[in-house]
Amino acid sequence: MRASGLTAGARPACPGLGQMACRLERRADGLVRGSGERLRQVGPVARSLDLLGERWTLLVVRELLLGPKRFKDLLSALPAMGTNRLASRLKGLEAAGVIARRTLPAPAEVQVYELTEHGERLRPVIYCLGAWGSELPLGDDVDRGRARAELDGPRALGHQPPGTQRGARGDL
Repeated sequence: MRASGLTAGARPACPGLGQMACRLERRADGLVRGSGERLRQVGPVARSLDLLGERWTLLVVRELLLGPKRFKDLLSALPAMGTNRLASRLKGLEAAGVIARRTLPAPAEVQVYELTEHGERLRPVIYCLGAWGSELPLGDDVDRGRARAELDGPRALGHQPPGTQRGARGDL
């Protein structure tokens, strides 16, 4: 089957960010497209989505807003993500200058990921997205037992951007 120049089962080349992963998805209309495609538009929102729009990417950023994390700590916080997808997102964010890797000093001497100054500029964006999302109804399929107190909006991000109000749940 051919759609947009791709054959079913083919793996498209992903233009753009470092190691961001692509996979093929069969849509309801029978077309096949690669997720991870870039929007290739000039506008700043589209360019931002080229970097941050992949599934799980903003959740990785959210976790790093709480401080530097080891790979296994990120995986523990986002268990459904999987190791390959996490590694792919980290590589893409690192290539884009949003995060950096460093090794902690002795005695720990472990590698951690942390937001760069450029990545820290996402703090108000994530906060506002969380405030907006806190007003959405929870679906029946949401695991309410996985709520995490450290993701409560103002405590997680250390401030409240002007013009925003904390929602009823306020978590990010």
